[in-house]
Amino acid sequence: MRTQLPALLAGLFLAASAHAADAPPQAPEPAHVAILTYGQSEKDKKPMRPVCFAPGFLTVVDRDSSVRVARKFDEIALMDPKLFDHPFVILSGEGAFTLDDKEKAQLKGYVSKGGFILASTGCSSAPWAQSFRKIAEELWGKDALAPLPMSHPVFHAFYEIEALVPRKPGGVAHVYGIAAPSSKRLSVVFSDLGLNDTDAAGGGCCCCGANEVRNAREVNANLLVHALTH
Repeated sequence: MRTQLPALLAGLFLAASAHAADAPPQAPEPAHVAILTYGQSEKDKKPMRPVCFAPGFLTVVDRDSSVRVARKFDEIALMDPKLFDHPFVILSGEGAFTLDDKEKAQLKGYVSKGGFILASTGCSSAPWAQSFRKIAEELWGKDALAPLPMSHPVFHAFYEIEALVPRKPGGVAHVYGIAAPSSKRLSVVFSDLGLNDTDAAGGGCCCCGANEVRNAREVNANLLVHALTH
């Protein structure tokens, strides 16, 4: 008796489905974090390249939480279309800088499509902080950057963080946030006291007396978990 084609296909489909059901589930693709090259330095007109930003918080999150994260940064340019493949990106550097109109539009578009930006001054560079604040005000409004209280969920997303601890005693540290206008979701976090965790960045990195947030690794881990789960 000749087998009917529909019956044969149905049998193959059922066999394949049973095989798929028996197969072990595939691990989810880890999220990738990008560290960006962007703009140009006002000093030498060269692209800004972040240095000395420790990736240790990526390992902590991937190892100790249910969130899967690649343990190394992807180094890409702000204008690279691959920007939108990264749910979390880092802007960091030292010295005053500028972005052109296309780069500003790219940043704004990235946030509007659900991306998260961590902006941190390298070695707490005041000129870099001033440049970023100016750009943030232009893109999201004068009062968009607001201090995040320690009661904010971001400080309890992974570690219980009770305070931001400056490297230099007697100082005060703040982290500022911007909520995306469309979703009200925290989408930009800025620290003018560096979150780079420079001492752990390797390669001879040293702020050499400059101030930073001492518990930056824990803060960055919380930011990443919050960004990927909200």
